Amino acid sequence: MENETSPEAVYRWVRLALPLMSKHNVAATPHNYTVWYHYVSGSNSALNKAIDAMRDKGEIFSEEKNVALYARFFTEKDEKELRQIREDLQ
Repeated sequence: MENETSPEAVYRWVRLALPLMSKHNVAATPHNYTVWYHYVSGSNSALNKAIDAMRDKGEIFSEEKNVALYARFFTEKDEKELRQIREDLQ
């Protein structure tokens, strides 16, 4: 099985993410790209469920919704990990 960080896999996710972002009028900012890259790669099932539910409802992926997706699935995770590291150090 191909490593998900291999050049071939990364290029595949790029080729899938950018057109999908364009289809939903999502600006290709670093945070938005992070969300949609992980969505097309399938690396975060909770993220996929959230985006699929939004797509099924026909929701528009406004900047606010993209910011919320990034915060929910990436920022909060980073904050939890940082808190755990601090606790472990103490």
